[in-house]
Amino acid sequence: MLRATRRAMVSGGPFAMLAAGTLAGGGAEAILDLTRFGVTSSNRDNSKAFQDAFDSATTRNCPVFLLPAGNYRISRPLRIQHPMTLMGAGAFDMNSALAGTVIEAADFAGPILTCAPAGGERLKGFSIAGLLFNCGHRSNGVSFRRCADFALTRIGIRASAGFGMEFGNAWDAVIVDAFVSACGTPNGQTGAIDIIGEPFADNSNSLHFIGSRVESSRGPSLVIHSARPGTGPNNNIQFVASKFHHTGSDRSTPPTPNLRLSPAQAVSFHGGQIFDAGKGFPVVEFGSDPSVDPGYAFFGCDIDVRAGAALIGGNLGPGHRFVGCTFRTDPAASEPKPLYQGNNDYVRRLRDLNNLYRVIL
Repeated sequence: MLRATRRAMVSGGPFAMLAAGTLAGGGAEAILDLTRFGVTSSNRDNSKAFQDAFDSATTRNCPVFLLPAGNYRISRPLRIQHPMTLMGAGAFDMNSALAGTVIEAADFAGPILTCAPAGGERLKGFSIAGLLFNCGHRSNGVSFRRCADFALTRIGIRASAGFGMEFGNAWDAVIVDAFVSACGTPNGQTGAIDIIGEPFADNSNSLHFIGSRVESSRGPSLVIHSARPGTGPNNNIQFVASKFHHTGSDRSTPPTPNLRLSPAQAVSFHGGQIFDAGKGFPVVEFGSDPSVDPGYAFFGCDIDVRAGAALIGGNLGPGHRFVGCTFRTDPAASEPKPLYQGNNDYVRRLRDLNNLYRVIL
């Protein structure tokens, strides 16, 4: 009996790992190449073939769908409604959309892919890995609504008309090595990563981002929205070793803050880089809501400003903490920038309540 070794899993990529696992476990029927459903890497429309495959999944069979390297065009939004694994080749240049496994949107609005349950229960136990979603500046990115217990690994979203990744009433997810490029809206209302609740439903919580990257945003890199009617605040969200790089590849900077953070609870950033904001805006902007006892924590983060007006702005209440962080003006900035965009009382409070590692202004 053949078995997958650790060396094969690490060096062979997802297809090699699954192939080895199939030989060992005998579960060949649950591992399906999407080309068997008529999906092809060409100029033809793959929307129906993709959707037929996704709809064939049920809560009982939980299939693994494999999508070989190639560019796969779709003309309408796709939807995942059942537990499944969608796995691409996993090797691509996130910025080019020309190599690896890429799903490309044609001229349609709405999310390129929505993961949401068919009925009233949450969609649980699905995963997506090794794909790039190219929105072509027409569609939105990937939306996760009323989902729980899911995993995203090495996925990319680029060139959306709005959000890159949207989490609405989403619980208990692990997002590893996600890449979001050229997403968000210039009016600052939608982030490249957008975290919301749902009216009269619930908030988003227990989301764990590890090694995520947001670059060349068209609006804020991250927006955490205020609690909606009937919900509690978004809470228990961590960003570990993640990067929020606001400046575009052409050195332009969107006219928004980098992070727009409405009151939430137990949200933390660990060892991240948060770079720059639009002219007249702070890098990190805190919102206000007297009904929520907010708390954001930053540990060992590097927070820089070049084009923006200041490092921090908005309602810097006593619930926010900065521990072991570096605040600095980028050497390429035309002039030094203040730590806080507002009255000096907040700056004194910031210094009194926090262990600021280094401030270079």
